[in-house]
Amino acid sequence: MNPPTAWWRRVFWLYAAALFTVTHWPALRVPIGDLPRPDLLQHLLAFGLWTFLLLRCGFFGPRDADRALAIGTAVAAAYAALDECSQGIPALQRLVAWDDLAANLLGVALGSSAAAALSRRRKPDRTGVAAALV
Repeated sequence: MNPPTAWWRRVFWLYAAALFTVTHWPALRVPIGDLPRPDLLQHLLAFGLWTFLLLRCGFFGPRDADRALAIGTAVAAAYAALDECSQGIPALQRLVAWDDLAANLLGVALGSSAAAALSRRRKPDRTGVAAALV
């Protein structure tokens, strides 16, 4: 494993643990300003970043491979749904809602798009000279 991949993986696992903790903390409420549903923005950003970090780790093959992007995006969507459903455990006193899931999945789509754009930008040119790797 090269150093950049190791770095991305450490960051991902730290973030994944933090996100799991926050999304499963009993009766947690995080108020943000006067937005009527600030949690939707939180869901979108949280799962967008989770997906982006997952795809940068290279768990599913080379980060610039379409297959790795597709598998990683599917894994992220499945986890986003599982995370939302698991909040329905009665002891957690959390709300499970379709609009939360929709925000999670929109975040997955945005995170995947950002990772794909970064991978496309860094692909080698036609002469075979590779762009700088991150």
